[in-house]
Amino acid sequence: AEGADLLRLRLHLAPQLYPQISGHKTRYAIRFLPLDSENGAVPERLTFELACC
Repeated sequence: AEGADLLRLRLHLAPQLYPQISGHKTRYAIRFLPLDSENGAVPERLTFELACC
């Protein structure tokens, strides 16, 4: 989104994941990591909402 300064991400707490967001002013990448790094898993499909503000 041109002119946006902030990404806002909303996801359910049940999968126990946290987003790792990295980027530049023209692009970004989001990677979801399990809270429990030894036993946690990231589902193949994950529903979330993304807003560029």
